[in-house]
Amino acid sequence: MENIILFVKGVIIGIGKIIPGLSGSMIMMILGLYEKGIRSITHYFDDIKDNTKFLLLVGSGILVAVVLISKLIQLLLIHYAFIIICMFIGLILGGIPSVLKEIEGTSNINNIFIFIIFFILSLSLILSEQTHQINIEGNPLIMFVIGIIEAATMIIPGISGTAVLMALGLYHVLIEMFSNLSNLNIFIVNIKVIVPFGLGLLIGSWFFIKLMDYLLSNYKIKTYWAIIAFAISSIVLMFEKAFESSYTLTDVTIGFSLLIIGYFASRSFIIKFSY
Repeated sequence: MENIILFVKGVIIGIGKIIPGLSGSMIMMILGLYEKGIRSITHYFDDIKDNTKFLLLVGSGILVAVVLISKLIQLLLIHYAFIIICMFIGLILGGIPSVLKEIEGTSNINNIFIFIIFFILSLSLILSEQTHQINIEGNPLIMFVIGIIEAATMIIPGISGTAVLMALGLYHVLIEMFSNLSNLNIFIVNIKVIVPFGLGLLIGSWFFIKLMDYLLSNYKIKTYWAIIAFAISSIVLMFEKAFESSYTLTDVTIGFSLLIIGYFASRSFIIKFSY
């Protein structure tokens, strides 16, 4: 049963990556898998059997979500964006109390200051979307840096990769580039930018995994205060994305109903199946 639950949580993490304003690492945090996931990589050889099982189960769940479910989620987002995003807001809100337990009784000036700083920083990214696009064609250095940025948004909970790339004016360019991968006429150009992007992603992932392992080992409470700031700002971003979409009064009614249902479903799931 434990293996099935880990796989299902992996699927949820994979779906969360697709929803605007969400990050897979934030879902991992809410599901109680984040610290285990970080340490399964950084301390892999301490318990090879257990760490391999954990990474394979969660990783295969994420892969199934990305390969088999992402198209369905994207289709639903096209036609029912407001409803779907509201449902996921409810799921996230339902998981926040489990994260808040980690900082219970630690409210002091320093920690509140950390929360405010990181909340403002995250919110500024949300509100600073660039209207222009940056030309990245033939610029491997920029693609390498983007790979590192993408790694940071993947590893650090609560940071939306979509929001960061939009703030830098790179989101639509990057989406267009990857959507044209099958076009043989621009295959060579794609390779020139995808290889440095992949290198940046790999190097960045290694660096930020090591960084988060260090922070959680030495500054756990302060790190959680920063993560909660990112989480709350990501909920703000999701509400913004929901209201940017077209919606009717019926959508609003269904959306907020699913938000409430999602909240209680998430609370129940986390309490029953916490890792």
